[in-house]
Amino acid sequence: MSRNPNATAEAQIAQKLGTEPILILAFYWTDSLIVEYADRDYGGAKGKILQVSGLDSVIKLKGGGSAGSLSITIDDKDSSIKSVRSMCIKVSSE
Repeated sequence: MSRNPNATAEAQIAQKLGTEPILILAFYWTDSLIVEYADRDYGGAKGKILQVSGLDSVIKLKGGGSAGSLSITIDDKDSSIKSVRSMCIKVSSE
């Protein structure tokens, strides 16, 4: 008699087998400070991405070229991003 796994079990199986996609974005705060953020903890990437929306791409028909935009919401409850930004602003003003 076969059993069908529920949605939670299927999600856990997909994650363990590597079939669940992951979004990783690298922020180049400075030339020497690159931090990766992801939609969940993965390797060295911190799971801080809460929402991604507005992925839009426009291709110019005349003259070529393209433009795109993306909206991202990142969790900064621990103020780690705020401290990195403050450090970058301090370095750039010196």
